[in-house]
Amino acid sequence: MPHWAGFALGFTLGLVLFFLGLLWLNQSLRFLAGQRAQAVLTRFTATPARAFVAGTLLTAVLQSSGAVTATTVALVDAGLLDLAAATAVILGANVGTTLTVQLFALRPGNLVWVLLAIGAVGLPLRRRWAAVPAALGLLFLGLEGMERSLAPLALSPALESLVAAAGSPLAAVGLGAAGSALLQSGSVLIAIVLTLARQGAVTLPAAVGLTLGSNVGTCVTALLAATQSGRAGRLAAYTHLLFNLAGVLAALLVYPWFLAVVGLTSQDPGRQIANAQTLFNVATALAALPLARPWARLWEARPAR
Repeated sequence: MPHWAGFALGFTLGLVLFFLGLLWLNQSLRFLAGQRAQAVLTRFTATPARAFVAGTLLTAVLQSSGAVTATTVALVDAGLLDLAAATAVILGANVGTTLTVQLFALRPGNLVWVLLAIGAVGLPLRRRWAAVPAALGLLFLGLEGMERSLAPLALSPALESLVAAAGSPLAAVGLGAAGSALLQSGSVLIAIVLTLARQGAVTLPAAVGLTLGSNVGTCVTALLAATQSGRAGRLAAYTHLLFNLAGVLAALLVYPWFLAVVGLTSQDPGRQIANAQTLFNVATALAALPLARPWARLWEARPAR
C-alpha cells in the first residue's frame, strides 16, 4: 500500500471513530436529559445572568452548542424566550462548549480501554448510562488514531502549503470559519487542528487563528435553524453570528498579547489550543453579557418589516 494511502486510511478511520463517538455521546446525553433541556431554557431564564448559566450548564451536559442554540432559536420564534434571554443563553452555550474542547485535549492513555470495557459490560445489560463511557472511549480512540496517522504528515509539502495559506491571523480565521461551516461542527475542526499542533505540523498562531474562526463557522447551525423562523428567531441567530464575529475581531486586535497569554497556560500544544478556546469564549461572553438587554431593547424598538 502506498504511503499516502496508508495515511489516508488511518486518518479517515480515526476521524470516523471520533465523529461517531462524538455523535453517540451527544445523542446519549440528550436522551438521558430527555425533555429537560427545553424545560430549563423556558423556566430558568428570567434574567440574562440566569439564562447565561442555563446555557452554559445545558451545553456542558449535552456536549452540543448546536443543539442548544437551535433550540433557543425555536423557543424565541415561539415566543417562549425574549431576545435578551436568548442572547444570554447563546453566550452561555459558547462557554459550555469549551468543555468539549478541553475533553479533546486530554491524554487518557489506557483509560480508553477502561471506558470501552465499561460500555461493553453495561450495554448488553441495558444500562442506559453505559453509552456515555462507550462513546467517550470511541471518541478518544479516534483522536489517538488521527494523531498517529498525522505524524508522518508533519513534513509534507502539501501541509506546508496549507499552513502557509493560514500564515496571517485573518487568513487562519477565515479558513477556520469555512472549515467548521463545511463540517457543520467547530468541535471536529478543533480536534483536527489540535492533533496537527501536537505533531508540530501547525504553528500556535495558525492553530489559534483556525480555532477562533471555528467560532464564526459554527454559527451556521443557528442560521440554518432560523431559515424557517420568523423575525424573532432570525434575530436570535443573527445575534449569535454578530457577537461571535465581534469577539473574533476584538481578539485579532490584541492577537500577539492573546497568544502570549495562551502560551503561558501550558507546554502542551493541544492544551494551549483548548485553553485559547476557553479564554476567548469566557472573555467575550463576560464582555457581551451586560449588553444583552440593551441589544434586545434596540431591536424591540424597531418596527418589524
